[in-house]
Amino acid sequence: MSYSPTQKMVWTLLSLLILISLIGLSYQLKSNILPLASLTTAIDPTCNLRASTCTSTLPNGGKVSFTITPKNIPLLQPLTLEVLTEGIQVFTVEVDIMGLNMDMAYNHVKLTTETKGRFKGNTTIPICIRNKMDWQASVLLRTDQGLINAPFHFYTLK
Repeated sequence: MSYSPTQKMVWTLLSLLILISLIGLSYQLKSNILPLASLTTAIDPTCNLRASTCTSTLPNGGKVSFTITPKNIPLLQPLTLEVLTEGIQVFTVEVDIMGLNMDMAYNHVKLTTETKGRFKGNTTIPICIRNKMDWQASVLLRTDQGLINAPFHFYTLK
């Protein structure tokens, strides 16, 4: 079956319209999944979440501390994430965990408020083919000043 030039043009335009719609939808979904932060703190390269709590200082003097337990951060086992905030009013806390050496499954955790400035949640880190996997945990703080992203790096061993 052959198509007339008009039919080919209609199919081409329809395909282009579908492609543009899919690109717009993926951008919208990415914006909803990974919202843009009004402030992103610097990563402390000396901090080791496998050894201790890591703390990030905000420009206004506030602090965000992040802990993962158990400290050896085992794969495929329940982990507790804890965030402590100081000097800033926080409404909600979420943590996005993403692989740095390799794309991994989406891992987003909404933490619950334990007490004022203290938030907790649970997650599991998936297994990876690498013996050592580097990760970033983005602690997302919703505040009256906007969304604050406090990233922390850690690694896991297989």
